[in-house]
Amino acid sequence: MTPGGSWRDLRPHWAWYLAVPAAAVAGIAVAVVLFVSTVVGAVSSLQSFTAPGARTFALDEGDERGIYLETGGAGAAAGLGGVDCRVVGPDGAAVGLDKVTGSFDISSESREYTAVKRFEAARSGSHEVTCATPEGRSRSVALGPDPDVFGLIGSILGIFGAAAGGLVLAFGLWLLLFALRYRDRRRRERPPGS
Repeated sequence: MTPGGSWRDLRPHWAWYLAVPAAAVAGIAVAVVLFVSTVVGAVSSLQSFTAPGARTFALDEGDERGIYLETGGAGAAAGLGGVDCRVVGPDGAAVGLDKVTGSFDISSESREYTAVKRFEAARSGSHEVTCATPEGRSRSVALGPDPDVFGLIGSILGIFGAAAGGLVLAFGLWLLLFALRYRDRRRRERPPGS
């Protein structure tokens, strides 16, 4: 736009055309980062131990965790039954466990785990998770992220939203550039003085 000119005289600079793919790439890049952080965060936070047995975990007040049972992979026993777990908080009081509704599975290091219980730490400090099996049969158990289906759905929607947002922004920029180029072309085609 020339000094003193109107916005109607605006002609897109060639660099504006770079904004279209940049917006699309940025949206897709954000989606990839969200996806990787969601998956890596879930898998890397699994801390396993063998039942029957116990393990102590440092948790902060309000932390939500799931107790997972190995159901597939190397050395897994079939089925979800036969494991009874309890959690004792830093004050020595039992922490309430809730059943997991639906199925929430995580794979880590060629092992597959299914969430069987979930809980929320009422206080910060060491929480002892103890799991027993009938007849002392050995099972691999892990403490991991809260098997919250709504949280997972929110993460997935965020991933798709970031990708879609970038593509919608790119399309909007393309439409704007198209409209500006069309207006400029029409203005140039008019005879002078009209």
